[in-house]
Amino acid sequence: MRLARLLPLVFLAILPTTNVRAQDEPKPDELKKMYADALTQLKSVQDRRNELAQANEALTAKVKDLDAKLTTTTEELATLKKDVAAYTEKSFFLRSHYAAWQGFLQSYPELISRWKMYLGTGLIVPKPSPSADDNWPFDMAG
Repeated sequence: MRLARLLPLVFLAILPTTNVRAQDEPKPDELKKMYADALTQLKSVQDRRNELAQANEALTAKVKDLDAKLTTTTEELATLKKDVAAYTEKSFFLRSHYAAWQGFLQSYPELISRWKMYLGTGLIVPKPSPSADDNWPFDMAG
């Protein structure tokens, strides 16, 4: 339908515009040739238009994909920011308690020595006794 509307316009555009009065009317063979050229040009323009439409569809799909990735990344960033805020709060809590503990120990020098002795005895991390069997769960013969 569009091709039928554009054909007369293209045909008129192809006709030479200079010296129209001086020339004789075009012969039917020339008109057929001009018509065939116009159809060829229209077909190539239509093919190019179809190629551009396909490229546009591909780019639209790519934009949608990138938009989805951006949304996912934005959500991950928001989650990471929440995690950072939570860890910052926990870190502040632990650092303030450690500073308070250090201040408390400085007030009581005898407690510092007892604390160091407690840490030195290994009550936090138990030391294995020399009589313990290291292969106990796997040693079936013994």
